[in-house]
Amino acid sequence: MTLQSTMVITSMLVTAYTAHDAGMNGLGIMANGHHVFQGAAACPPDWSFGVVFYLPELSKFAMCADRGSAITAGRLDLWMRSRAAALEFGKRRLRVVLPWGLW
Repeated sequence: MTLQSTMVITSMLVTAYTAHDAGMNGLGIMANGHHVFQGAAACPPDWSFGVVFYLPELSKFAMCADRGSAITAGRLDLWMRSRAAALEFGKRRLRVVLPWGLW
C-alpha cells in the first residue's frame, strides 16, 4: 500500500475563527474540552476529534478539535490567535488531504 492510497484529497470551504467569536465562550475551550491551540480546527460532525489533515496551499497540518454550528460537510474553520488574522484569512476554497478511513 502506498501513502497515496491511504489518503483522500478533497476541496473544502475554509474560514477562520478566534476564541472571542460568537459561539465561543471567550475562554478558548473547544468542543473536545481542551483549550484552543495553533493548528486547531472546527470540523464537520462526521469527523472524529483528533483527525489530523494537511492543507497544501497553506503548508500546514491541522487537527479536528472543535465543532461549529455553521461547520457542515465541505467546511472547515481554523482557529486563529487574533481577530485581525482571522479576518485577513477570510474565506478560501482549499485542498484538504485526509486519512483514507475518514472520508
